Formats: sequence, structure tokens, C-alpha cells
Amino acid sequence: MTEREQKHQNYAKSGFTLMEVLIAFAILSISLTLLFKSVSDGAWHLKTAEDKTIAIRLAQSTLARVGRDIPLKIGAVEGQAEDGLNWKVIIREYEISTAKKNISGLGAFWVVVAIKGPDQNAFEPLLETLKIGAQK
Repeated sequence: MTEREQKHQNYAKSGFTLMEVLIAFAILSISLTLLFKSVSDGAWHLKTAEDKTIAIRLAQSTLARVGRDIPLKIGAVEGQAEDGLNWKVIIREYEISTAKKNISGLGAFWVVVAIKGPDQNAFEPLLETLKIGAQK
């Protein structure tokens, strides 16, 4: 074997073939795609959880206002919060056994608070409770 053939043979063994480089790029692109997908999914879930937390806090504060700022009477009341969320309070009479009904003019009311975001078509009930108040 001549010196020239030996150098050529060593040179061919020292580098990567085109196929090896293409496979490495394919593996790298699949890995990066999966990484970016999981990061974007995480960001979406974080935003969804944040929106749900804001809606629940609004529902809690609206429920606390029932009987104070919002009259405790049968019917529905709607409003809009400063951040664009819409709320709705639905108050229904709660049936109590006849033996305990109308004790001292008090009645039981079933209160439901529903929240609707700006991009939603319908209200989503979040909180429900039973409140005692004056029977009117």
C-alpha cells in the first residue's frame, strides 16, 4: 500500500458519513420538537389554571355579597366584574320539611354562583350553598 492510499484510507475513517449526519439531525429535530411541545403545553396549562383561579375568587366574593349587597330573594342577578368576567347569582327557595317551615319568619335559600368568561357562551356554575334569611 502506498503512502497516498494509506492517507486516503485514514482520512475516510476519521469523519462522519452523510447518513450519520442526517440521522443525528433527525434525532435532534425530534427531541427539540418534543421539548417545545411540552413547554407550550405547560404554558397553556398554567394560563388555564390562572384563569380558573380568578373565576373561583370572583365566585367566592360574589357569594359572600349575597344577603349583604345582593338581596337574598328568589330570582337571578347578573353583573360584570372589572376584569371582564360575567357573574350570575341564582337564588331558589329550599324546601324544608313542613314541621320546621317558617320558623320565626326565616327561610332557606339555595344560592348558585356561575361565572362566564368573555370567550365563553354559557355560564359555568362554580359555587353553591344554602343560606338562611328572612322570608319575604
